[in-house]
Amino acid sequence: ESQFNILAIKLIERVSDSHILIETDEKQAHTLYGLHDKSSLQSFLIVLIRNLHAVFPHRLQAIVEIRPENEYDKLLRLSNEYYQDTNIMSSESRPCGGFSLRYECACFSSVS
Repeated sequence: ESQFNILAIKLIERVSDSHILIETDEKQAHTLYGLHDKSSLQSFLIVLIRNLHAVFPHRLQAIVEIRPENEYDKLLRLSNEYYQDTNIMSSESRPCGGFSLRYECACFSSVS
């Protein structure tokens, strides 16, 4: 289990499809593993990038280092597709029943 403020994130590194490393501004490393399938981490990353991009729309890449290098564009594209689909969905079908999009990434219980 990891706890950190998403605004403190300085590095997001996809080590593998089932392993993500997140480093915060306190130089603390948080390791996330997808236990059952890689889609749980993919969904988490999509929501995390989308929410960080909403807070820092023009400066995200200057504030948060994302590895590998092509990962940011890929995740932003996937998040745009995901959110186009969720705009059609009712709030009950989204994580936390449609609770604030800024905190949606905290509601993925399958990531530990």
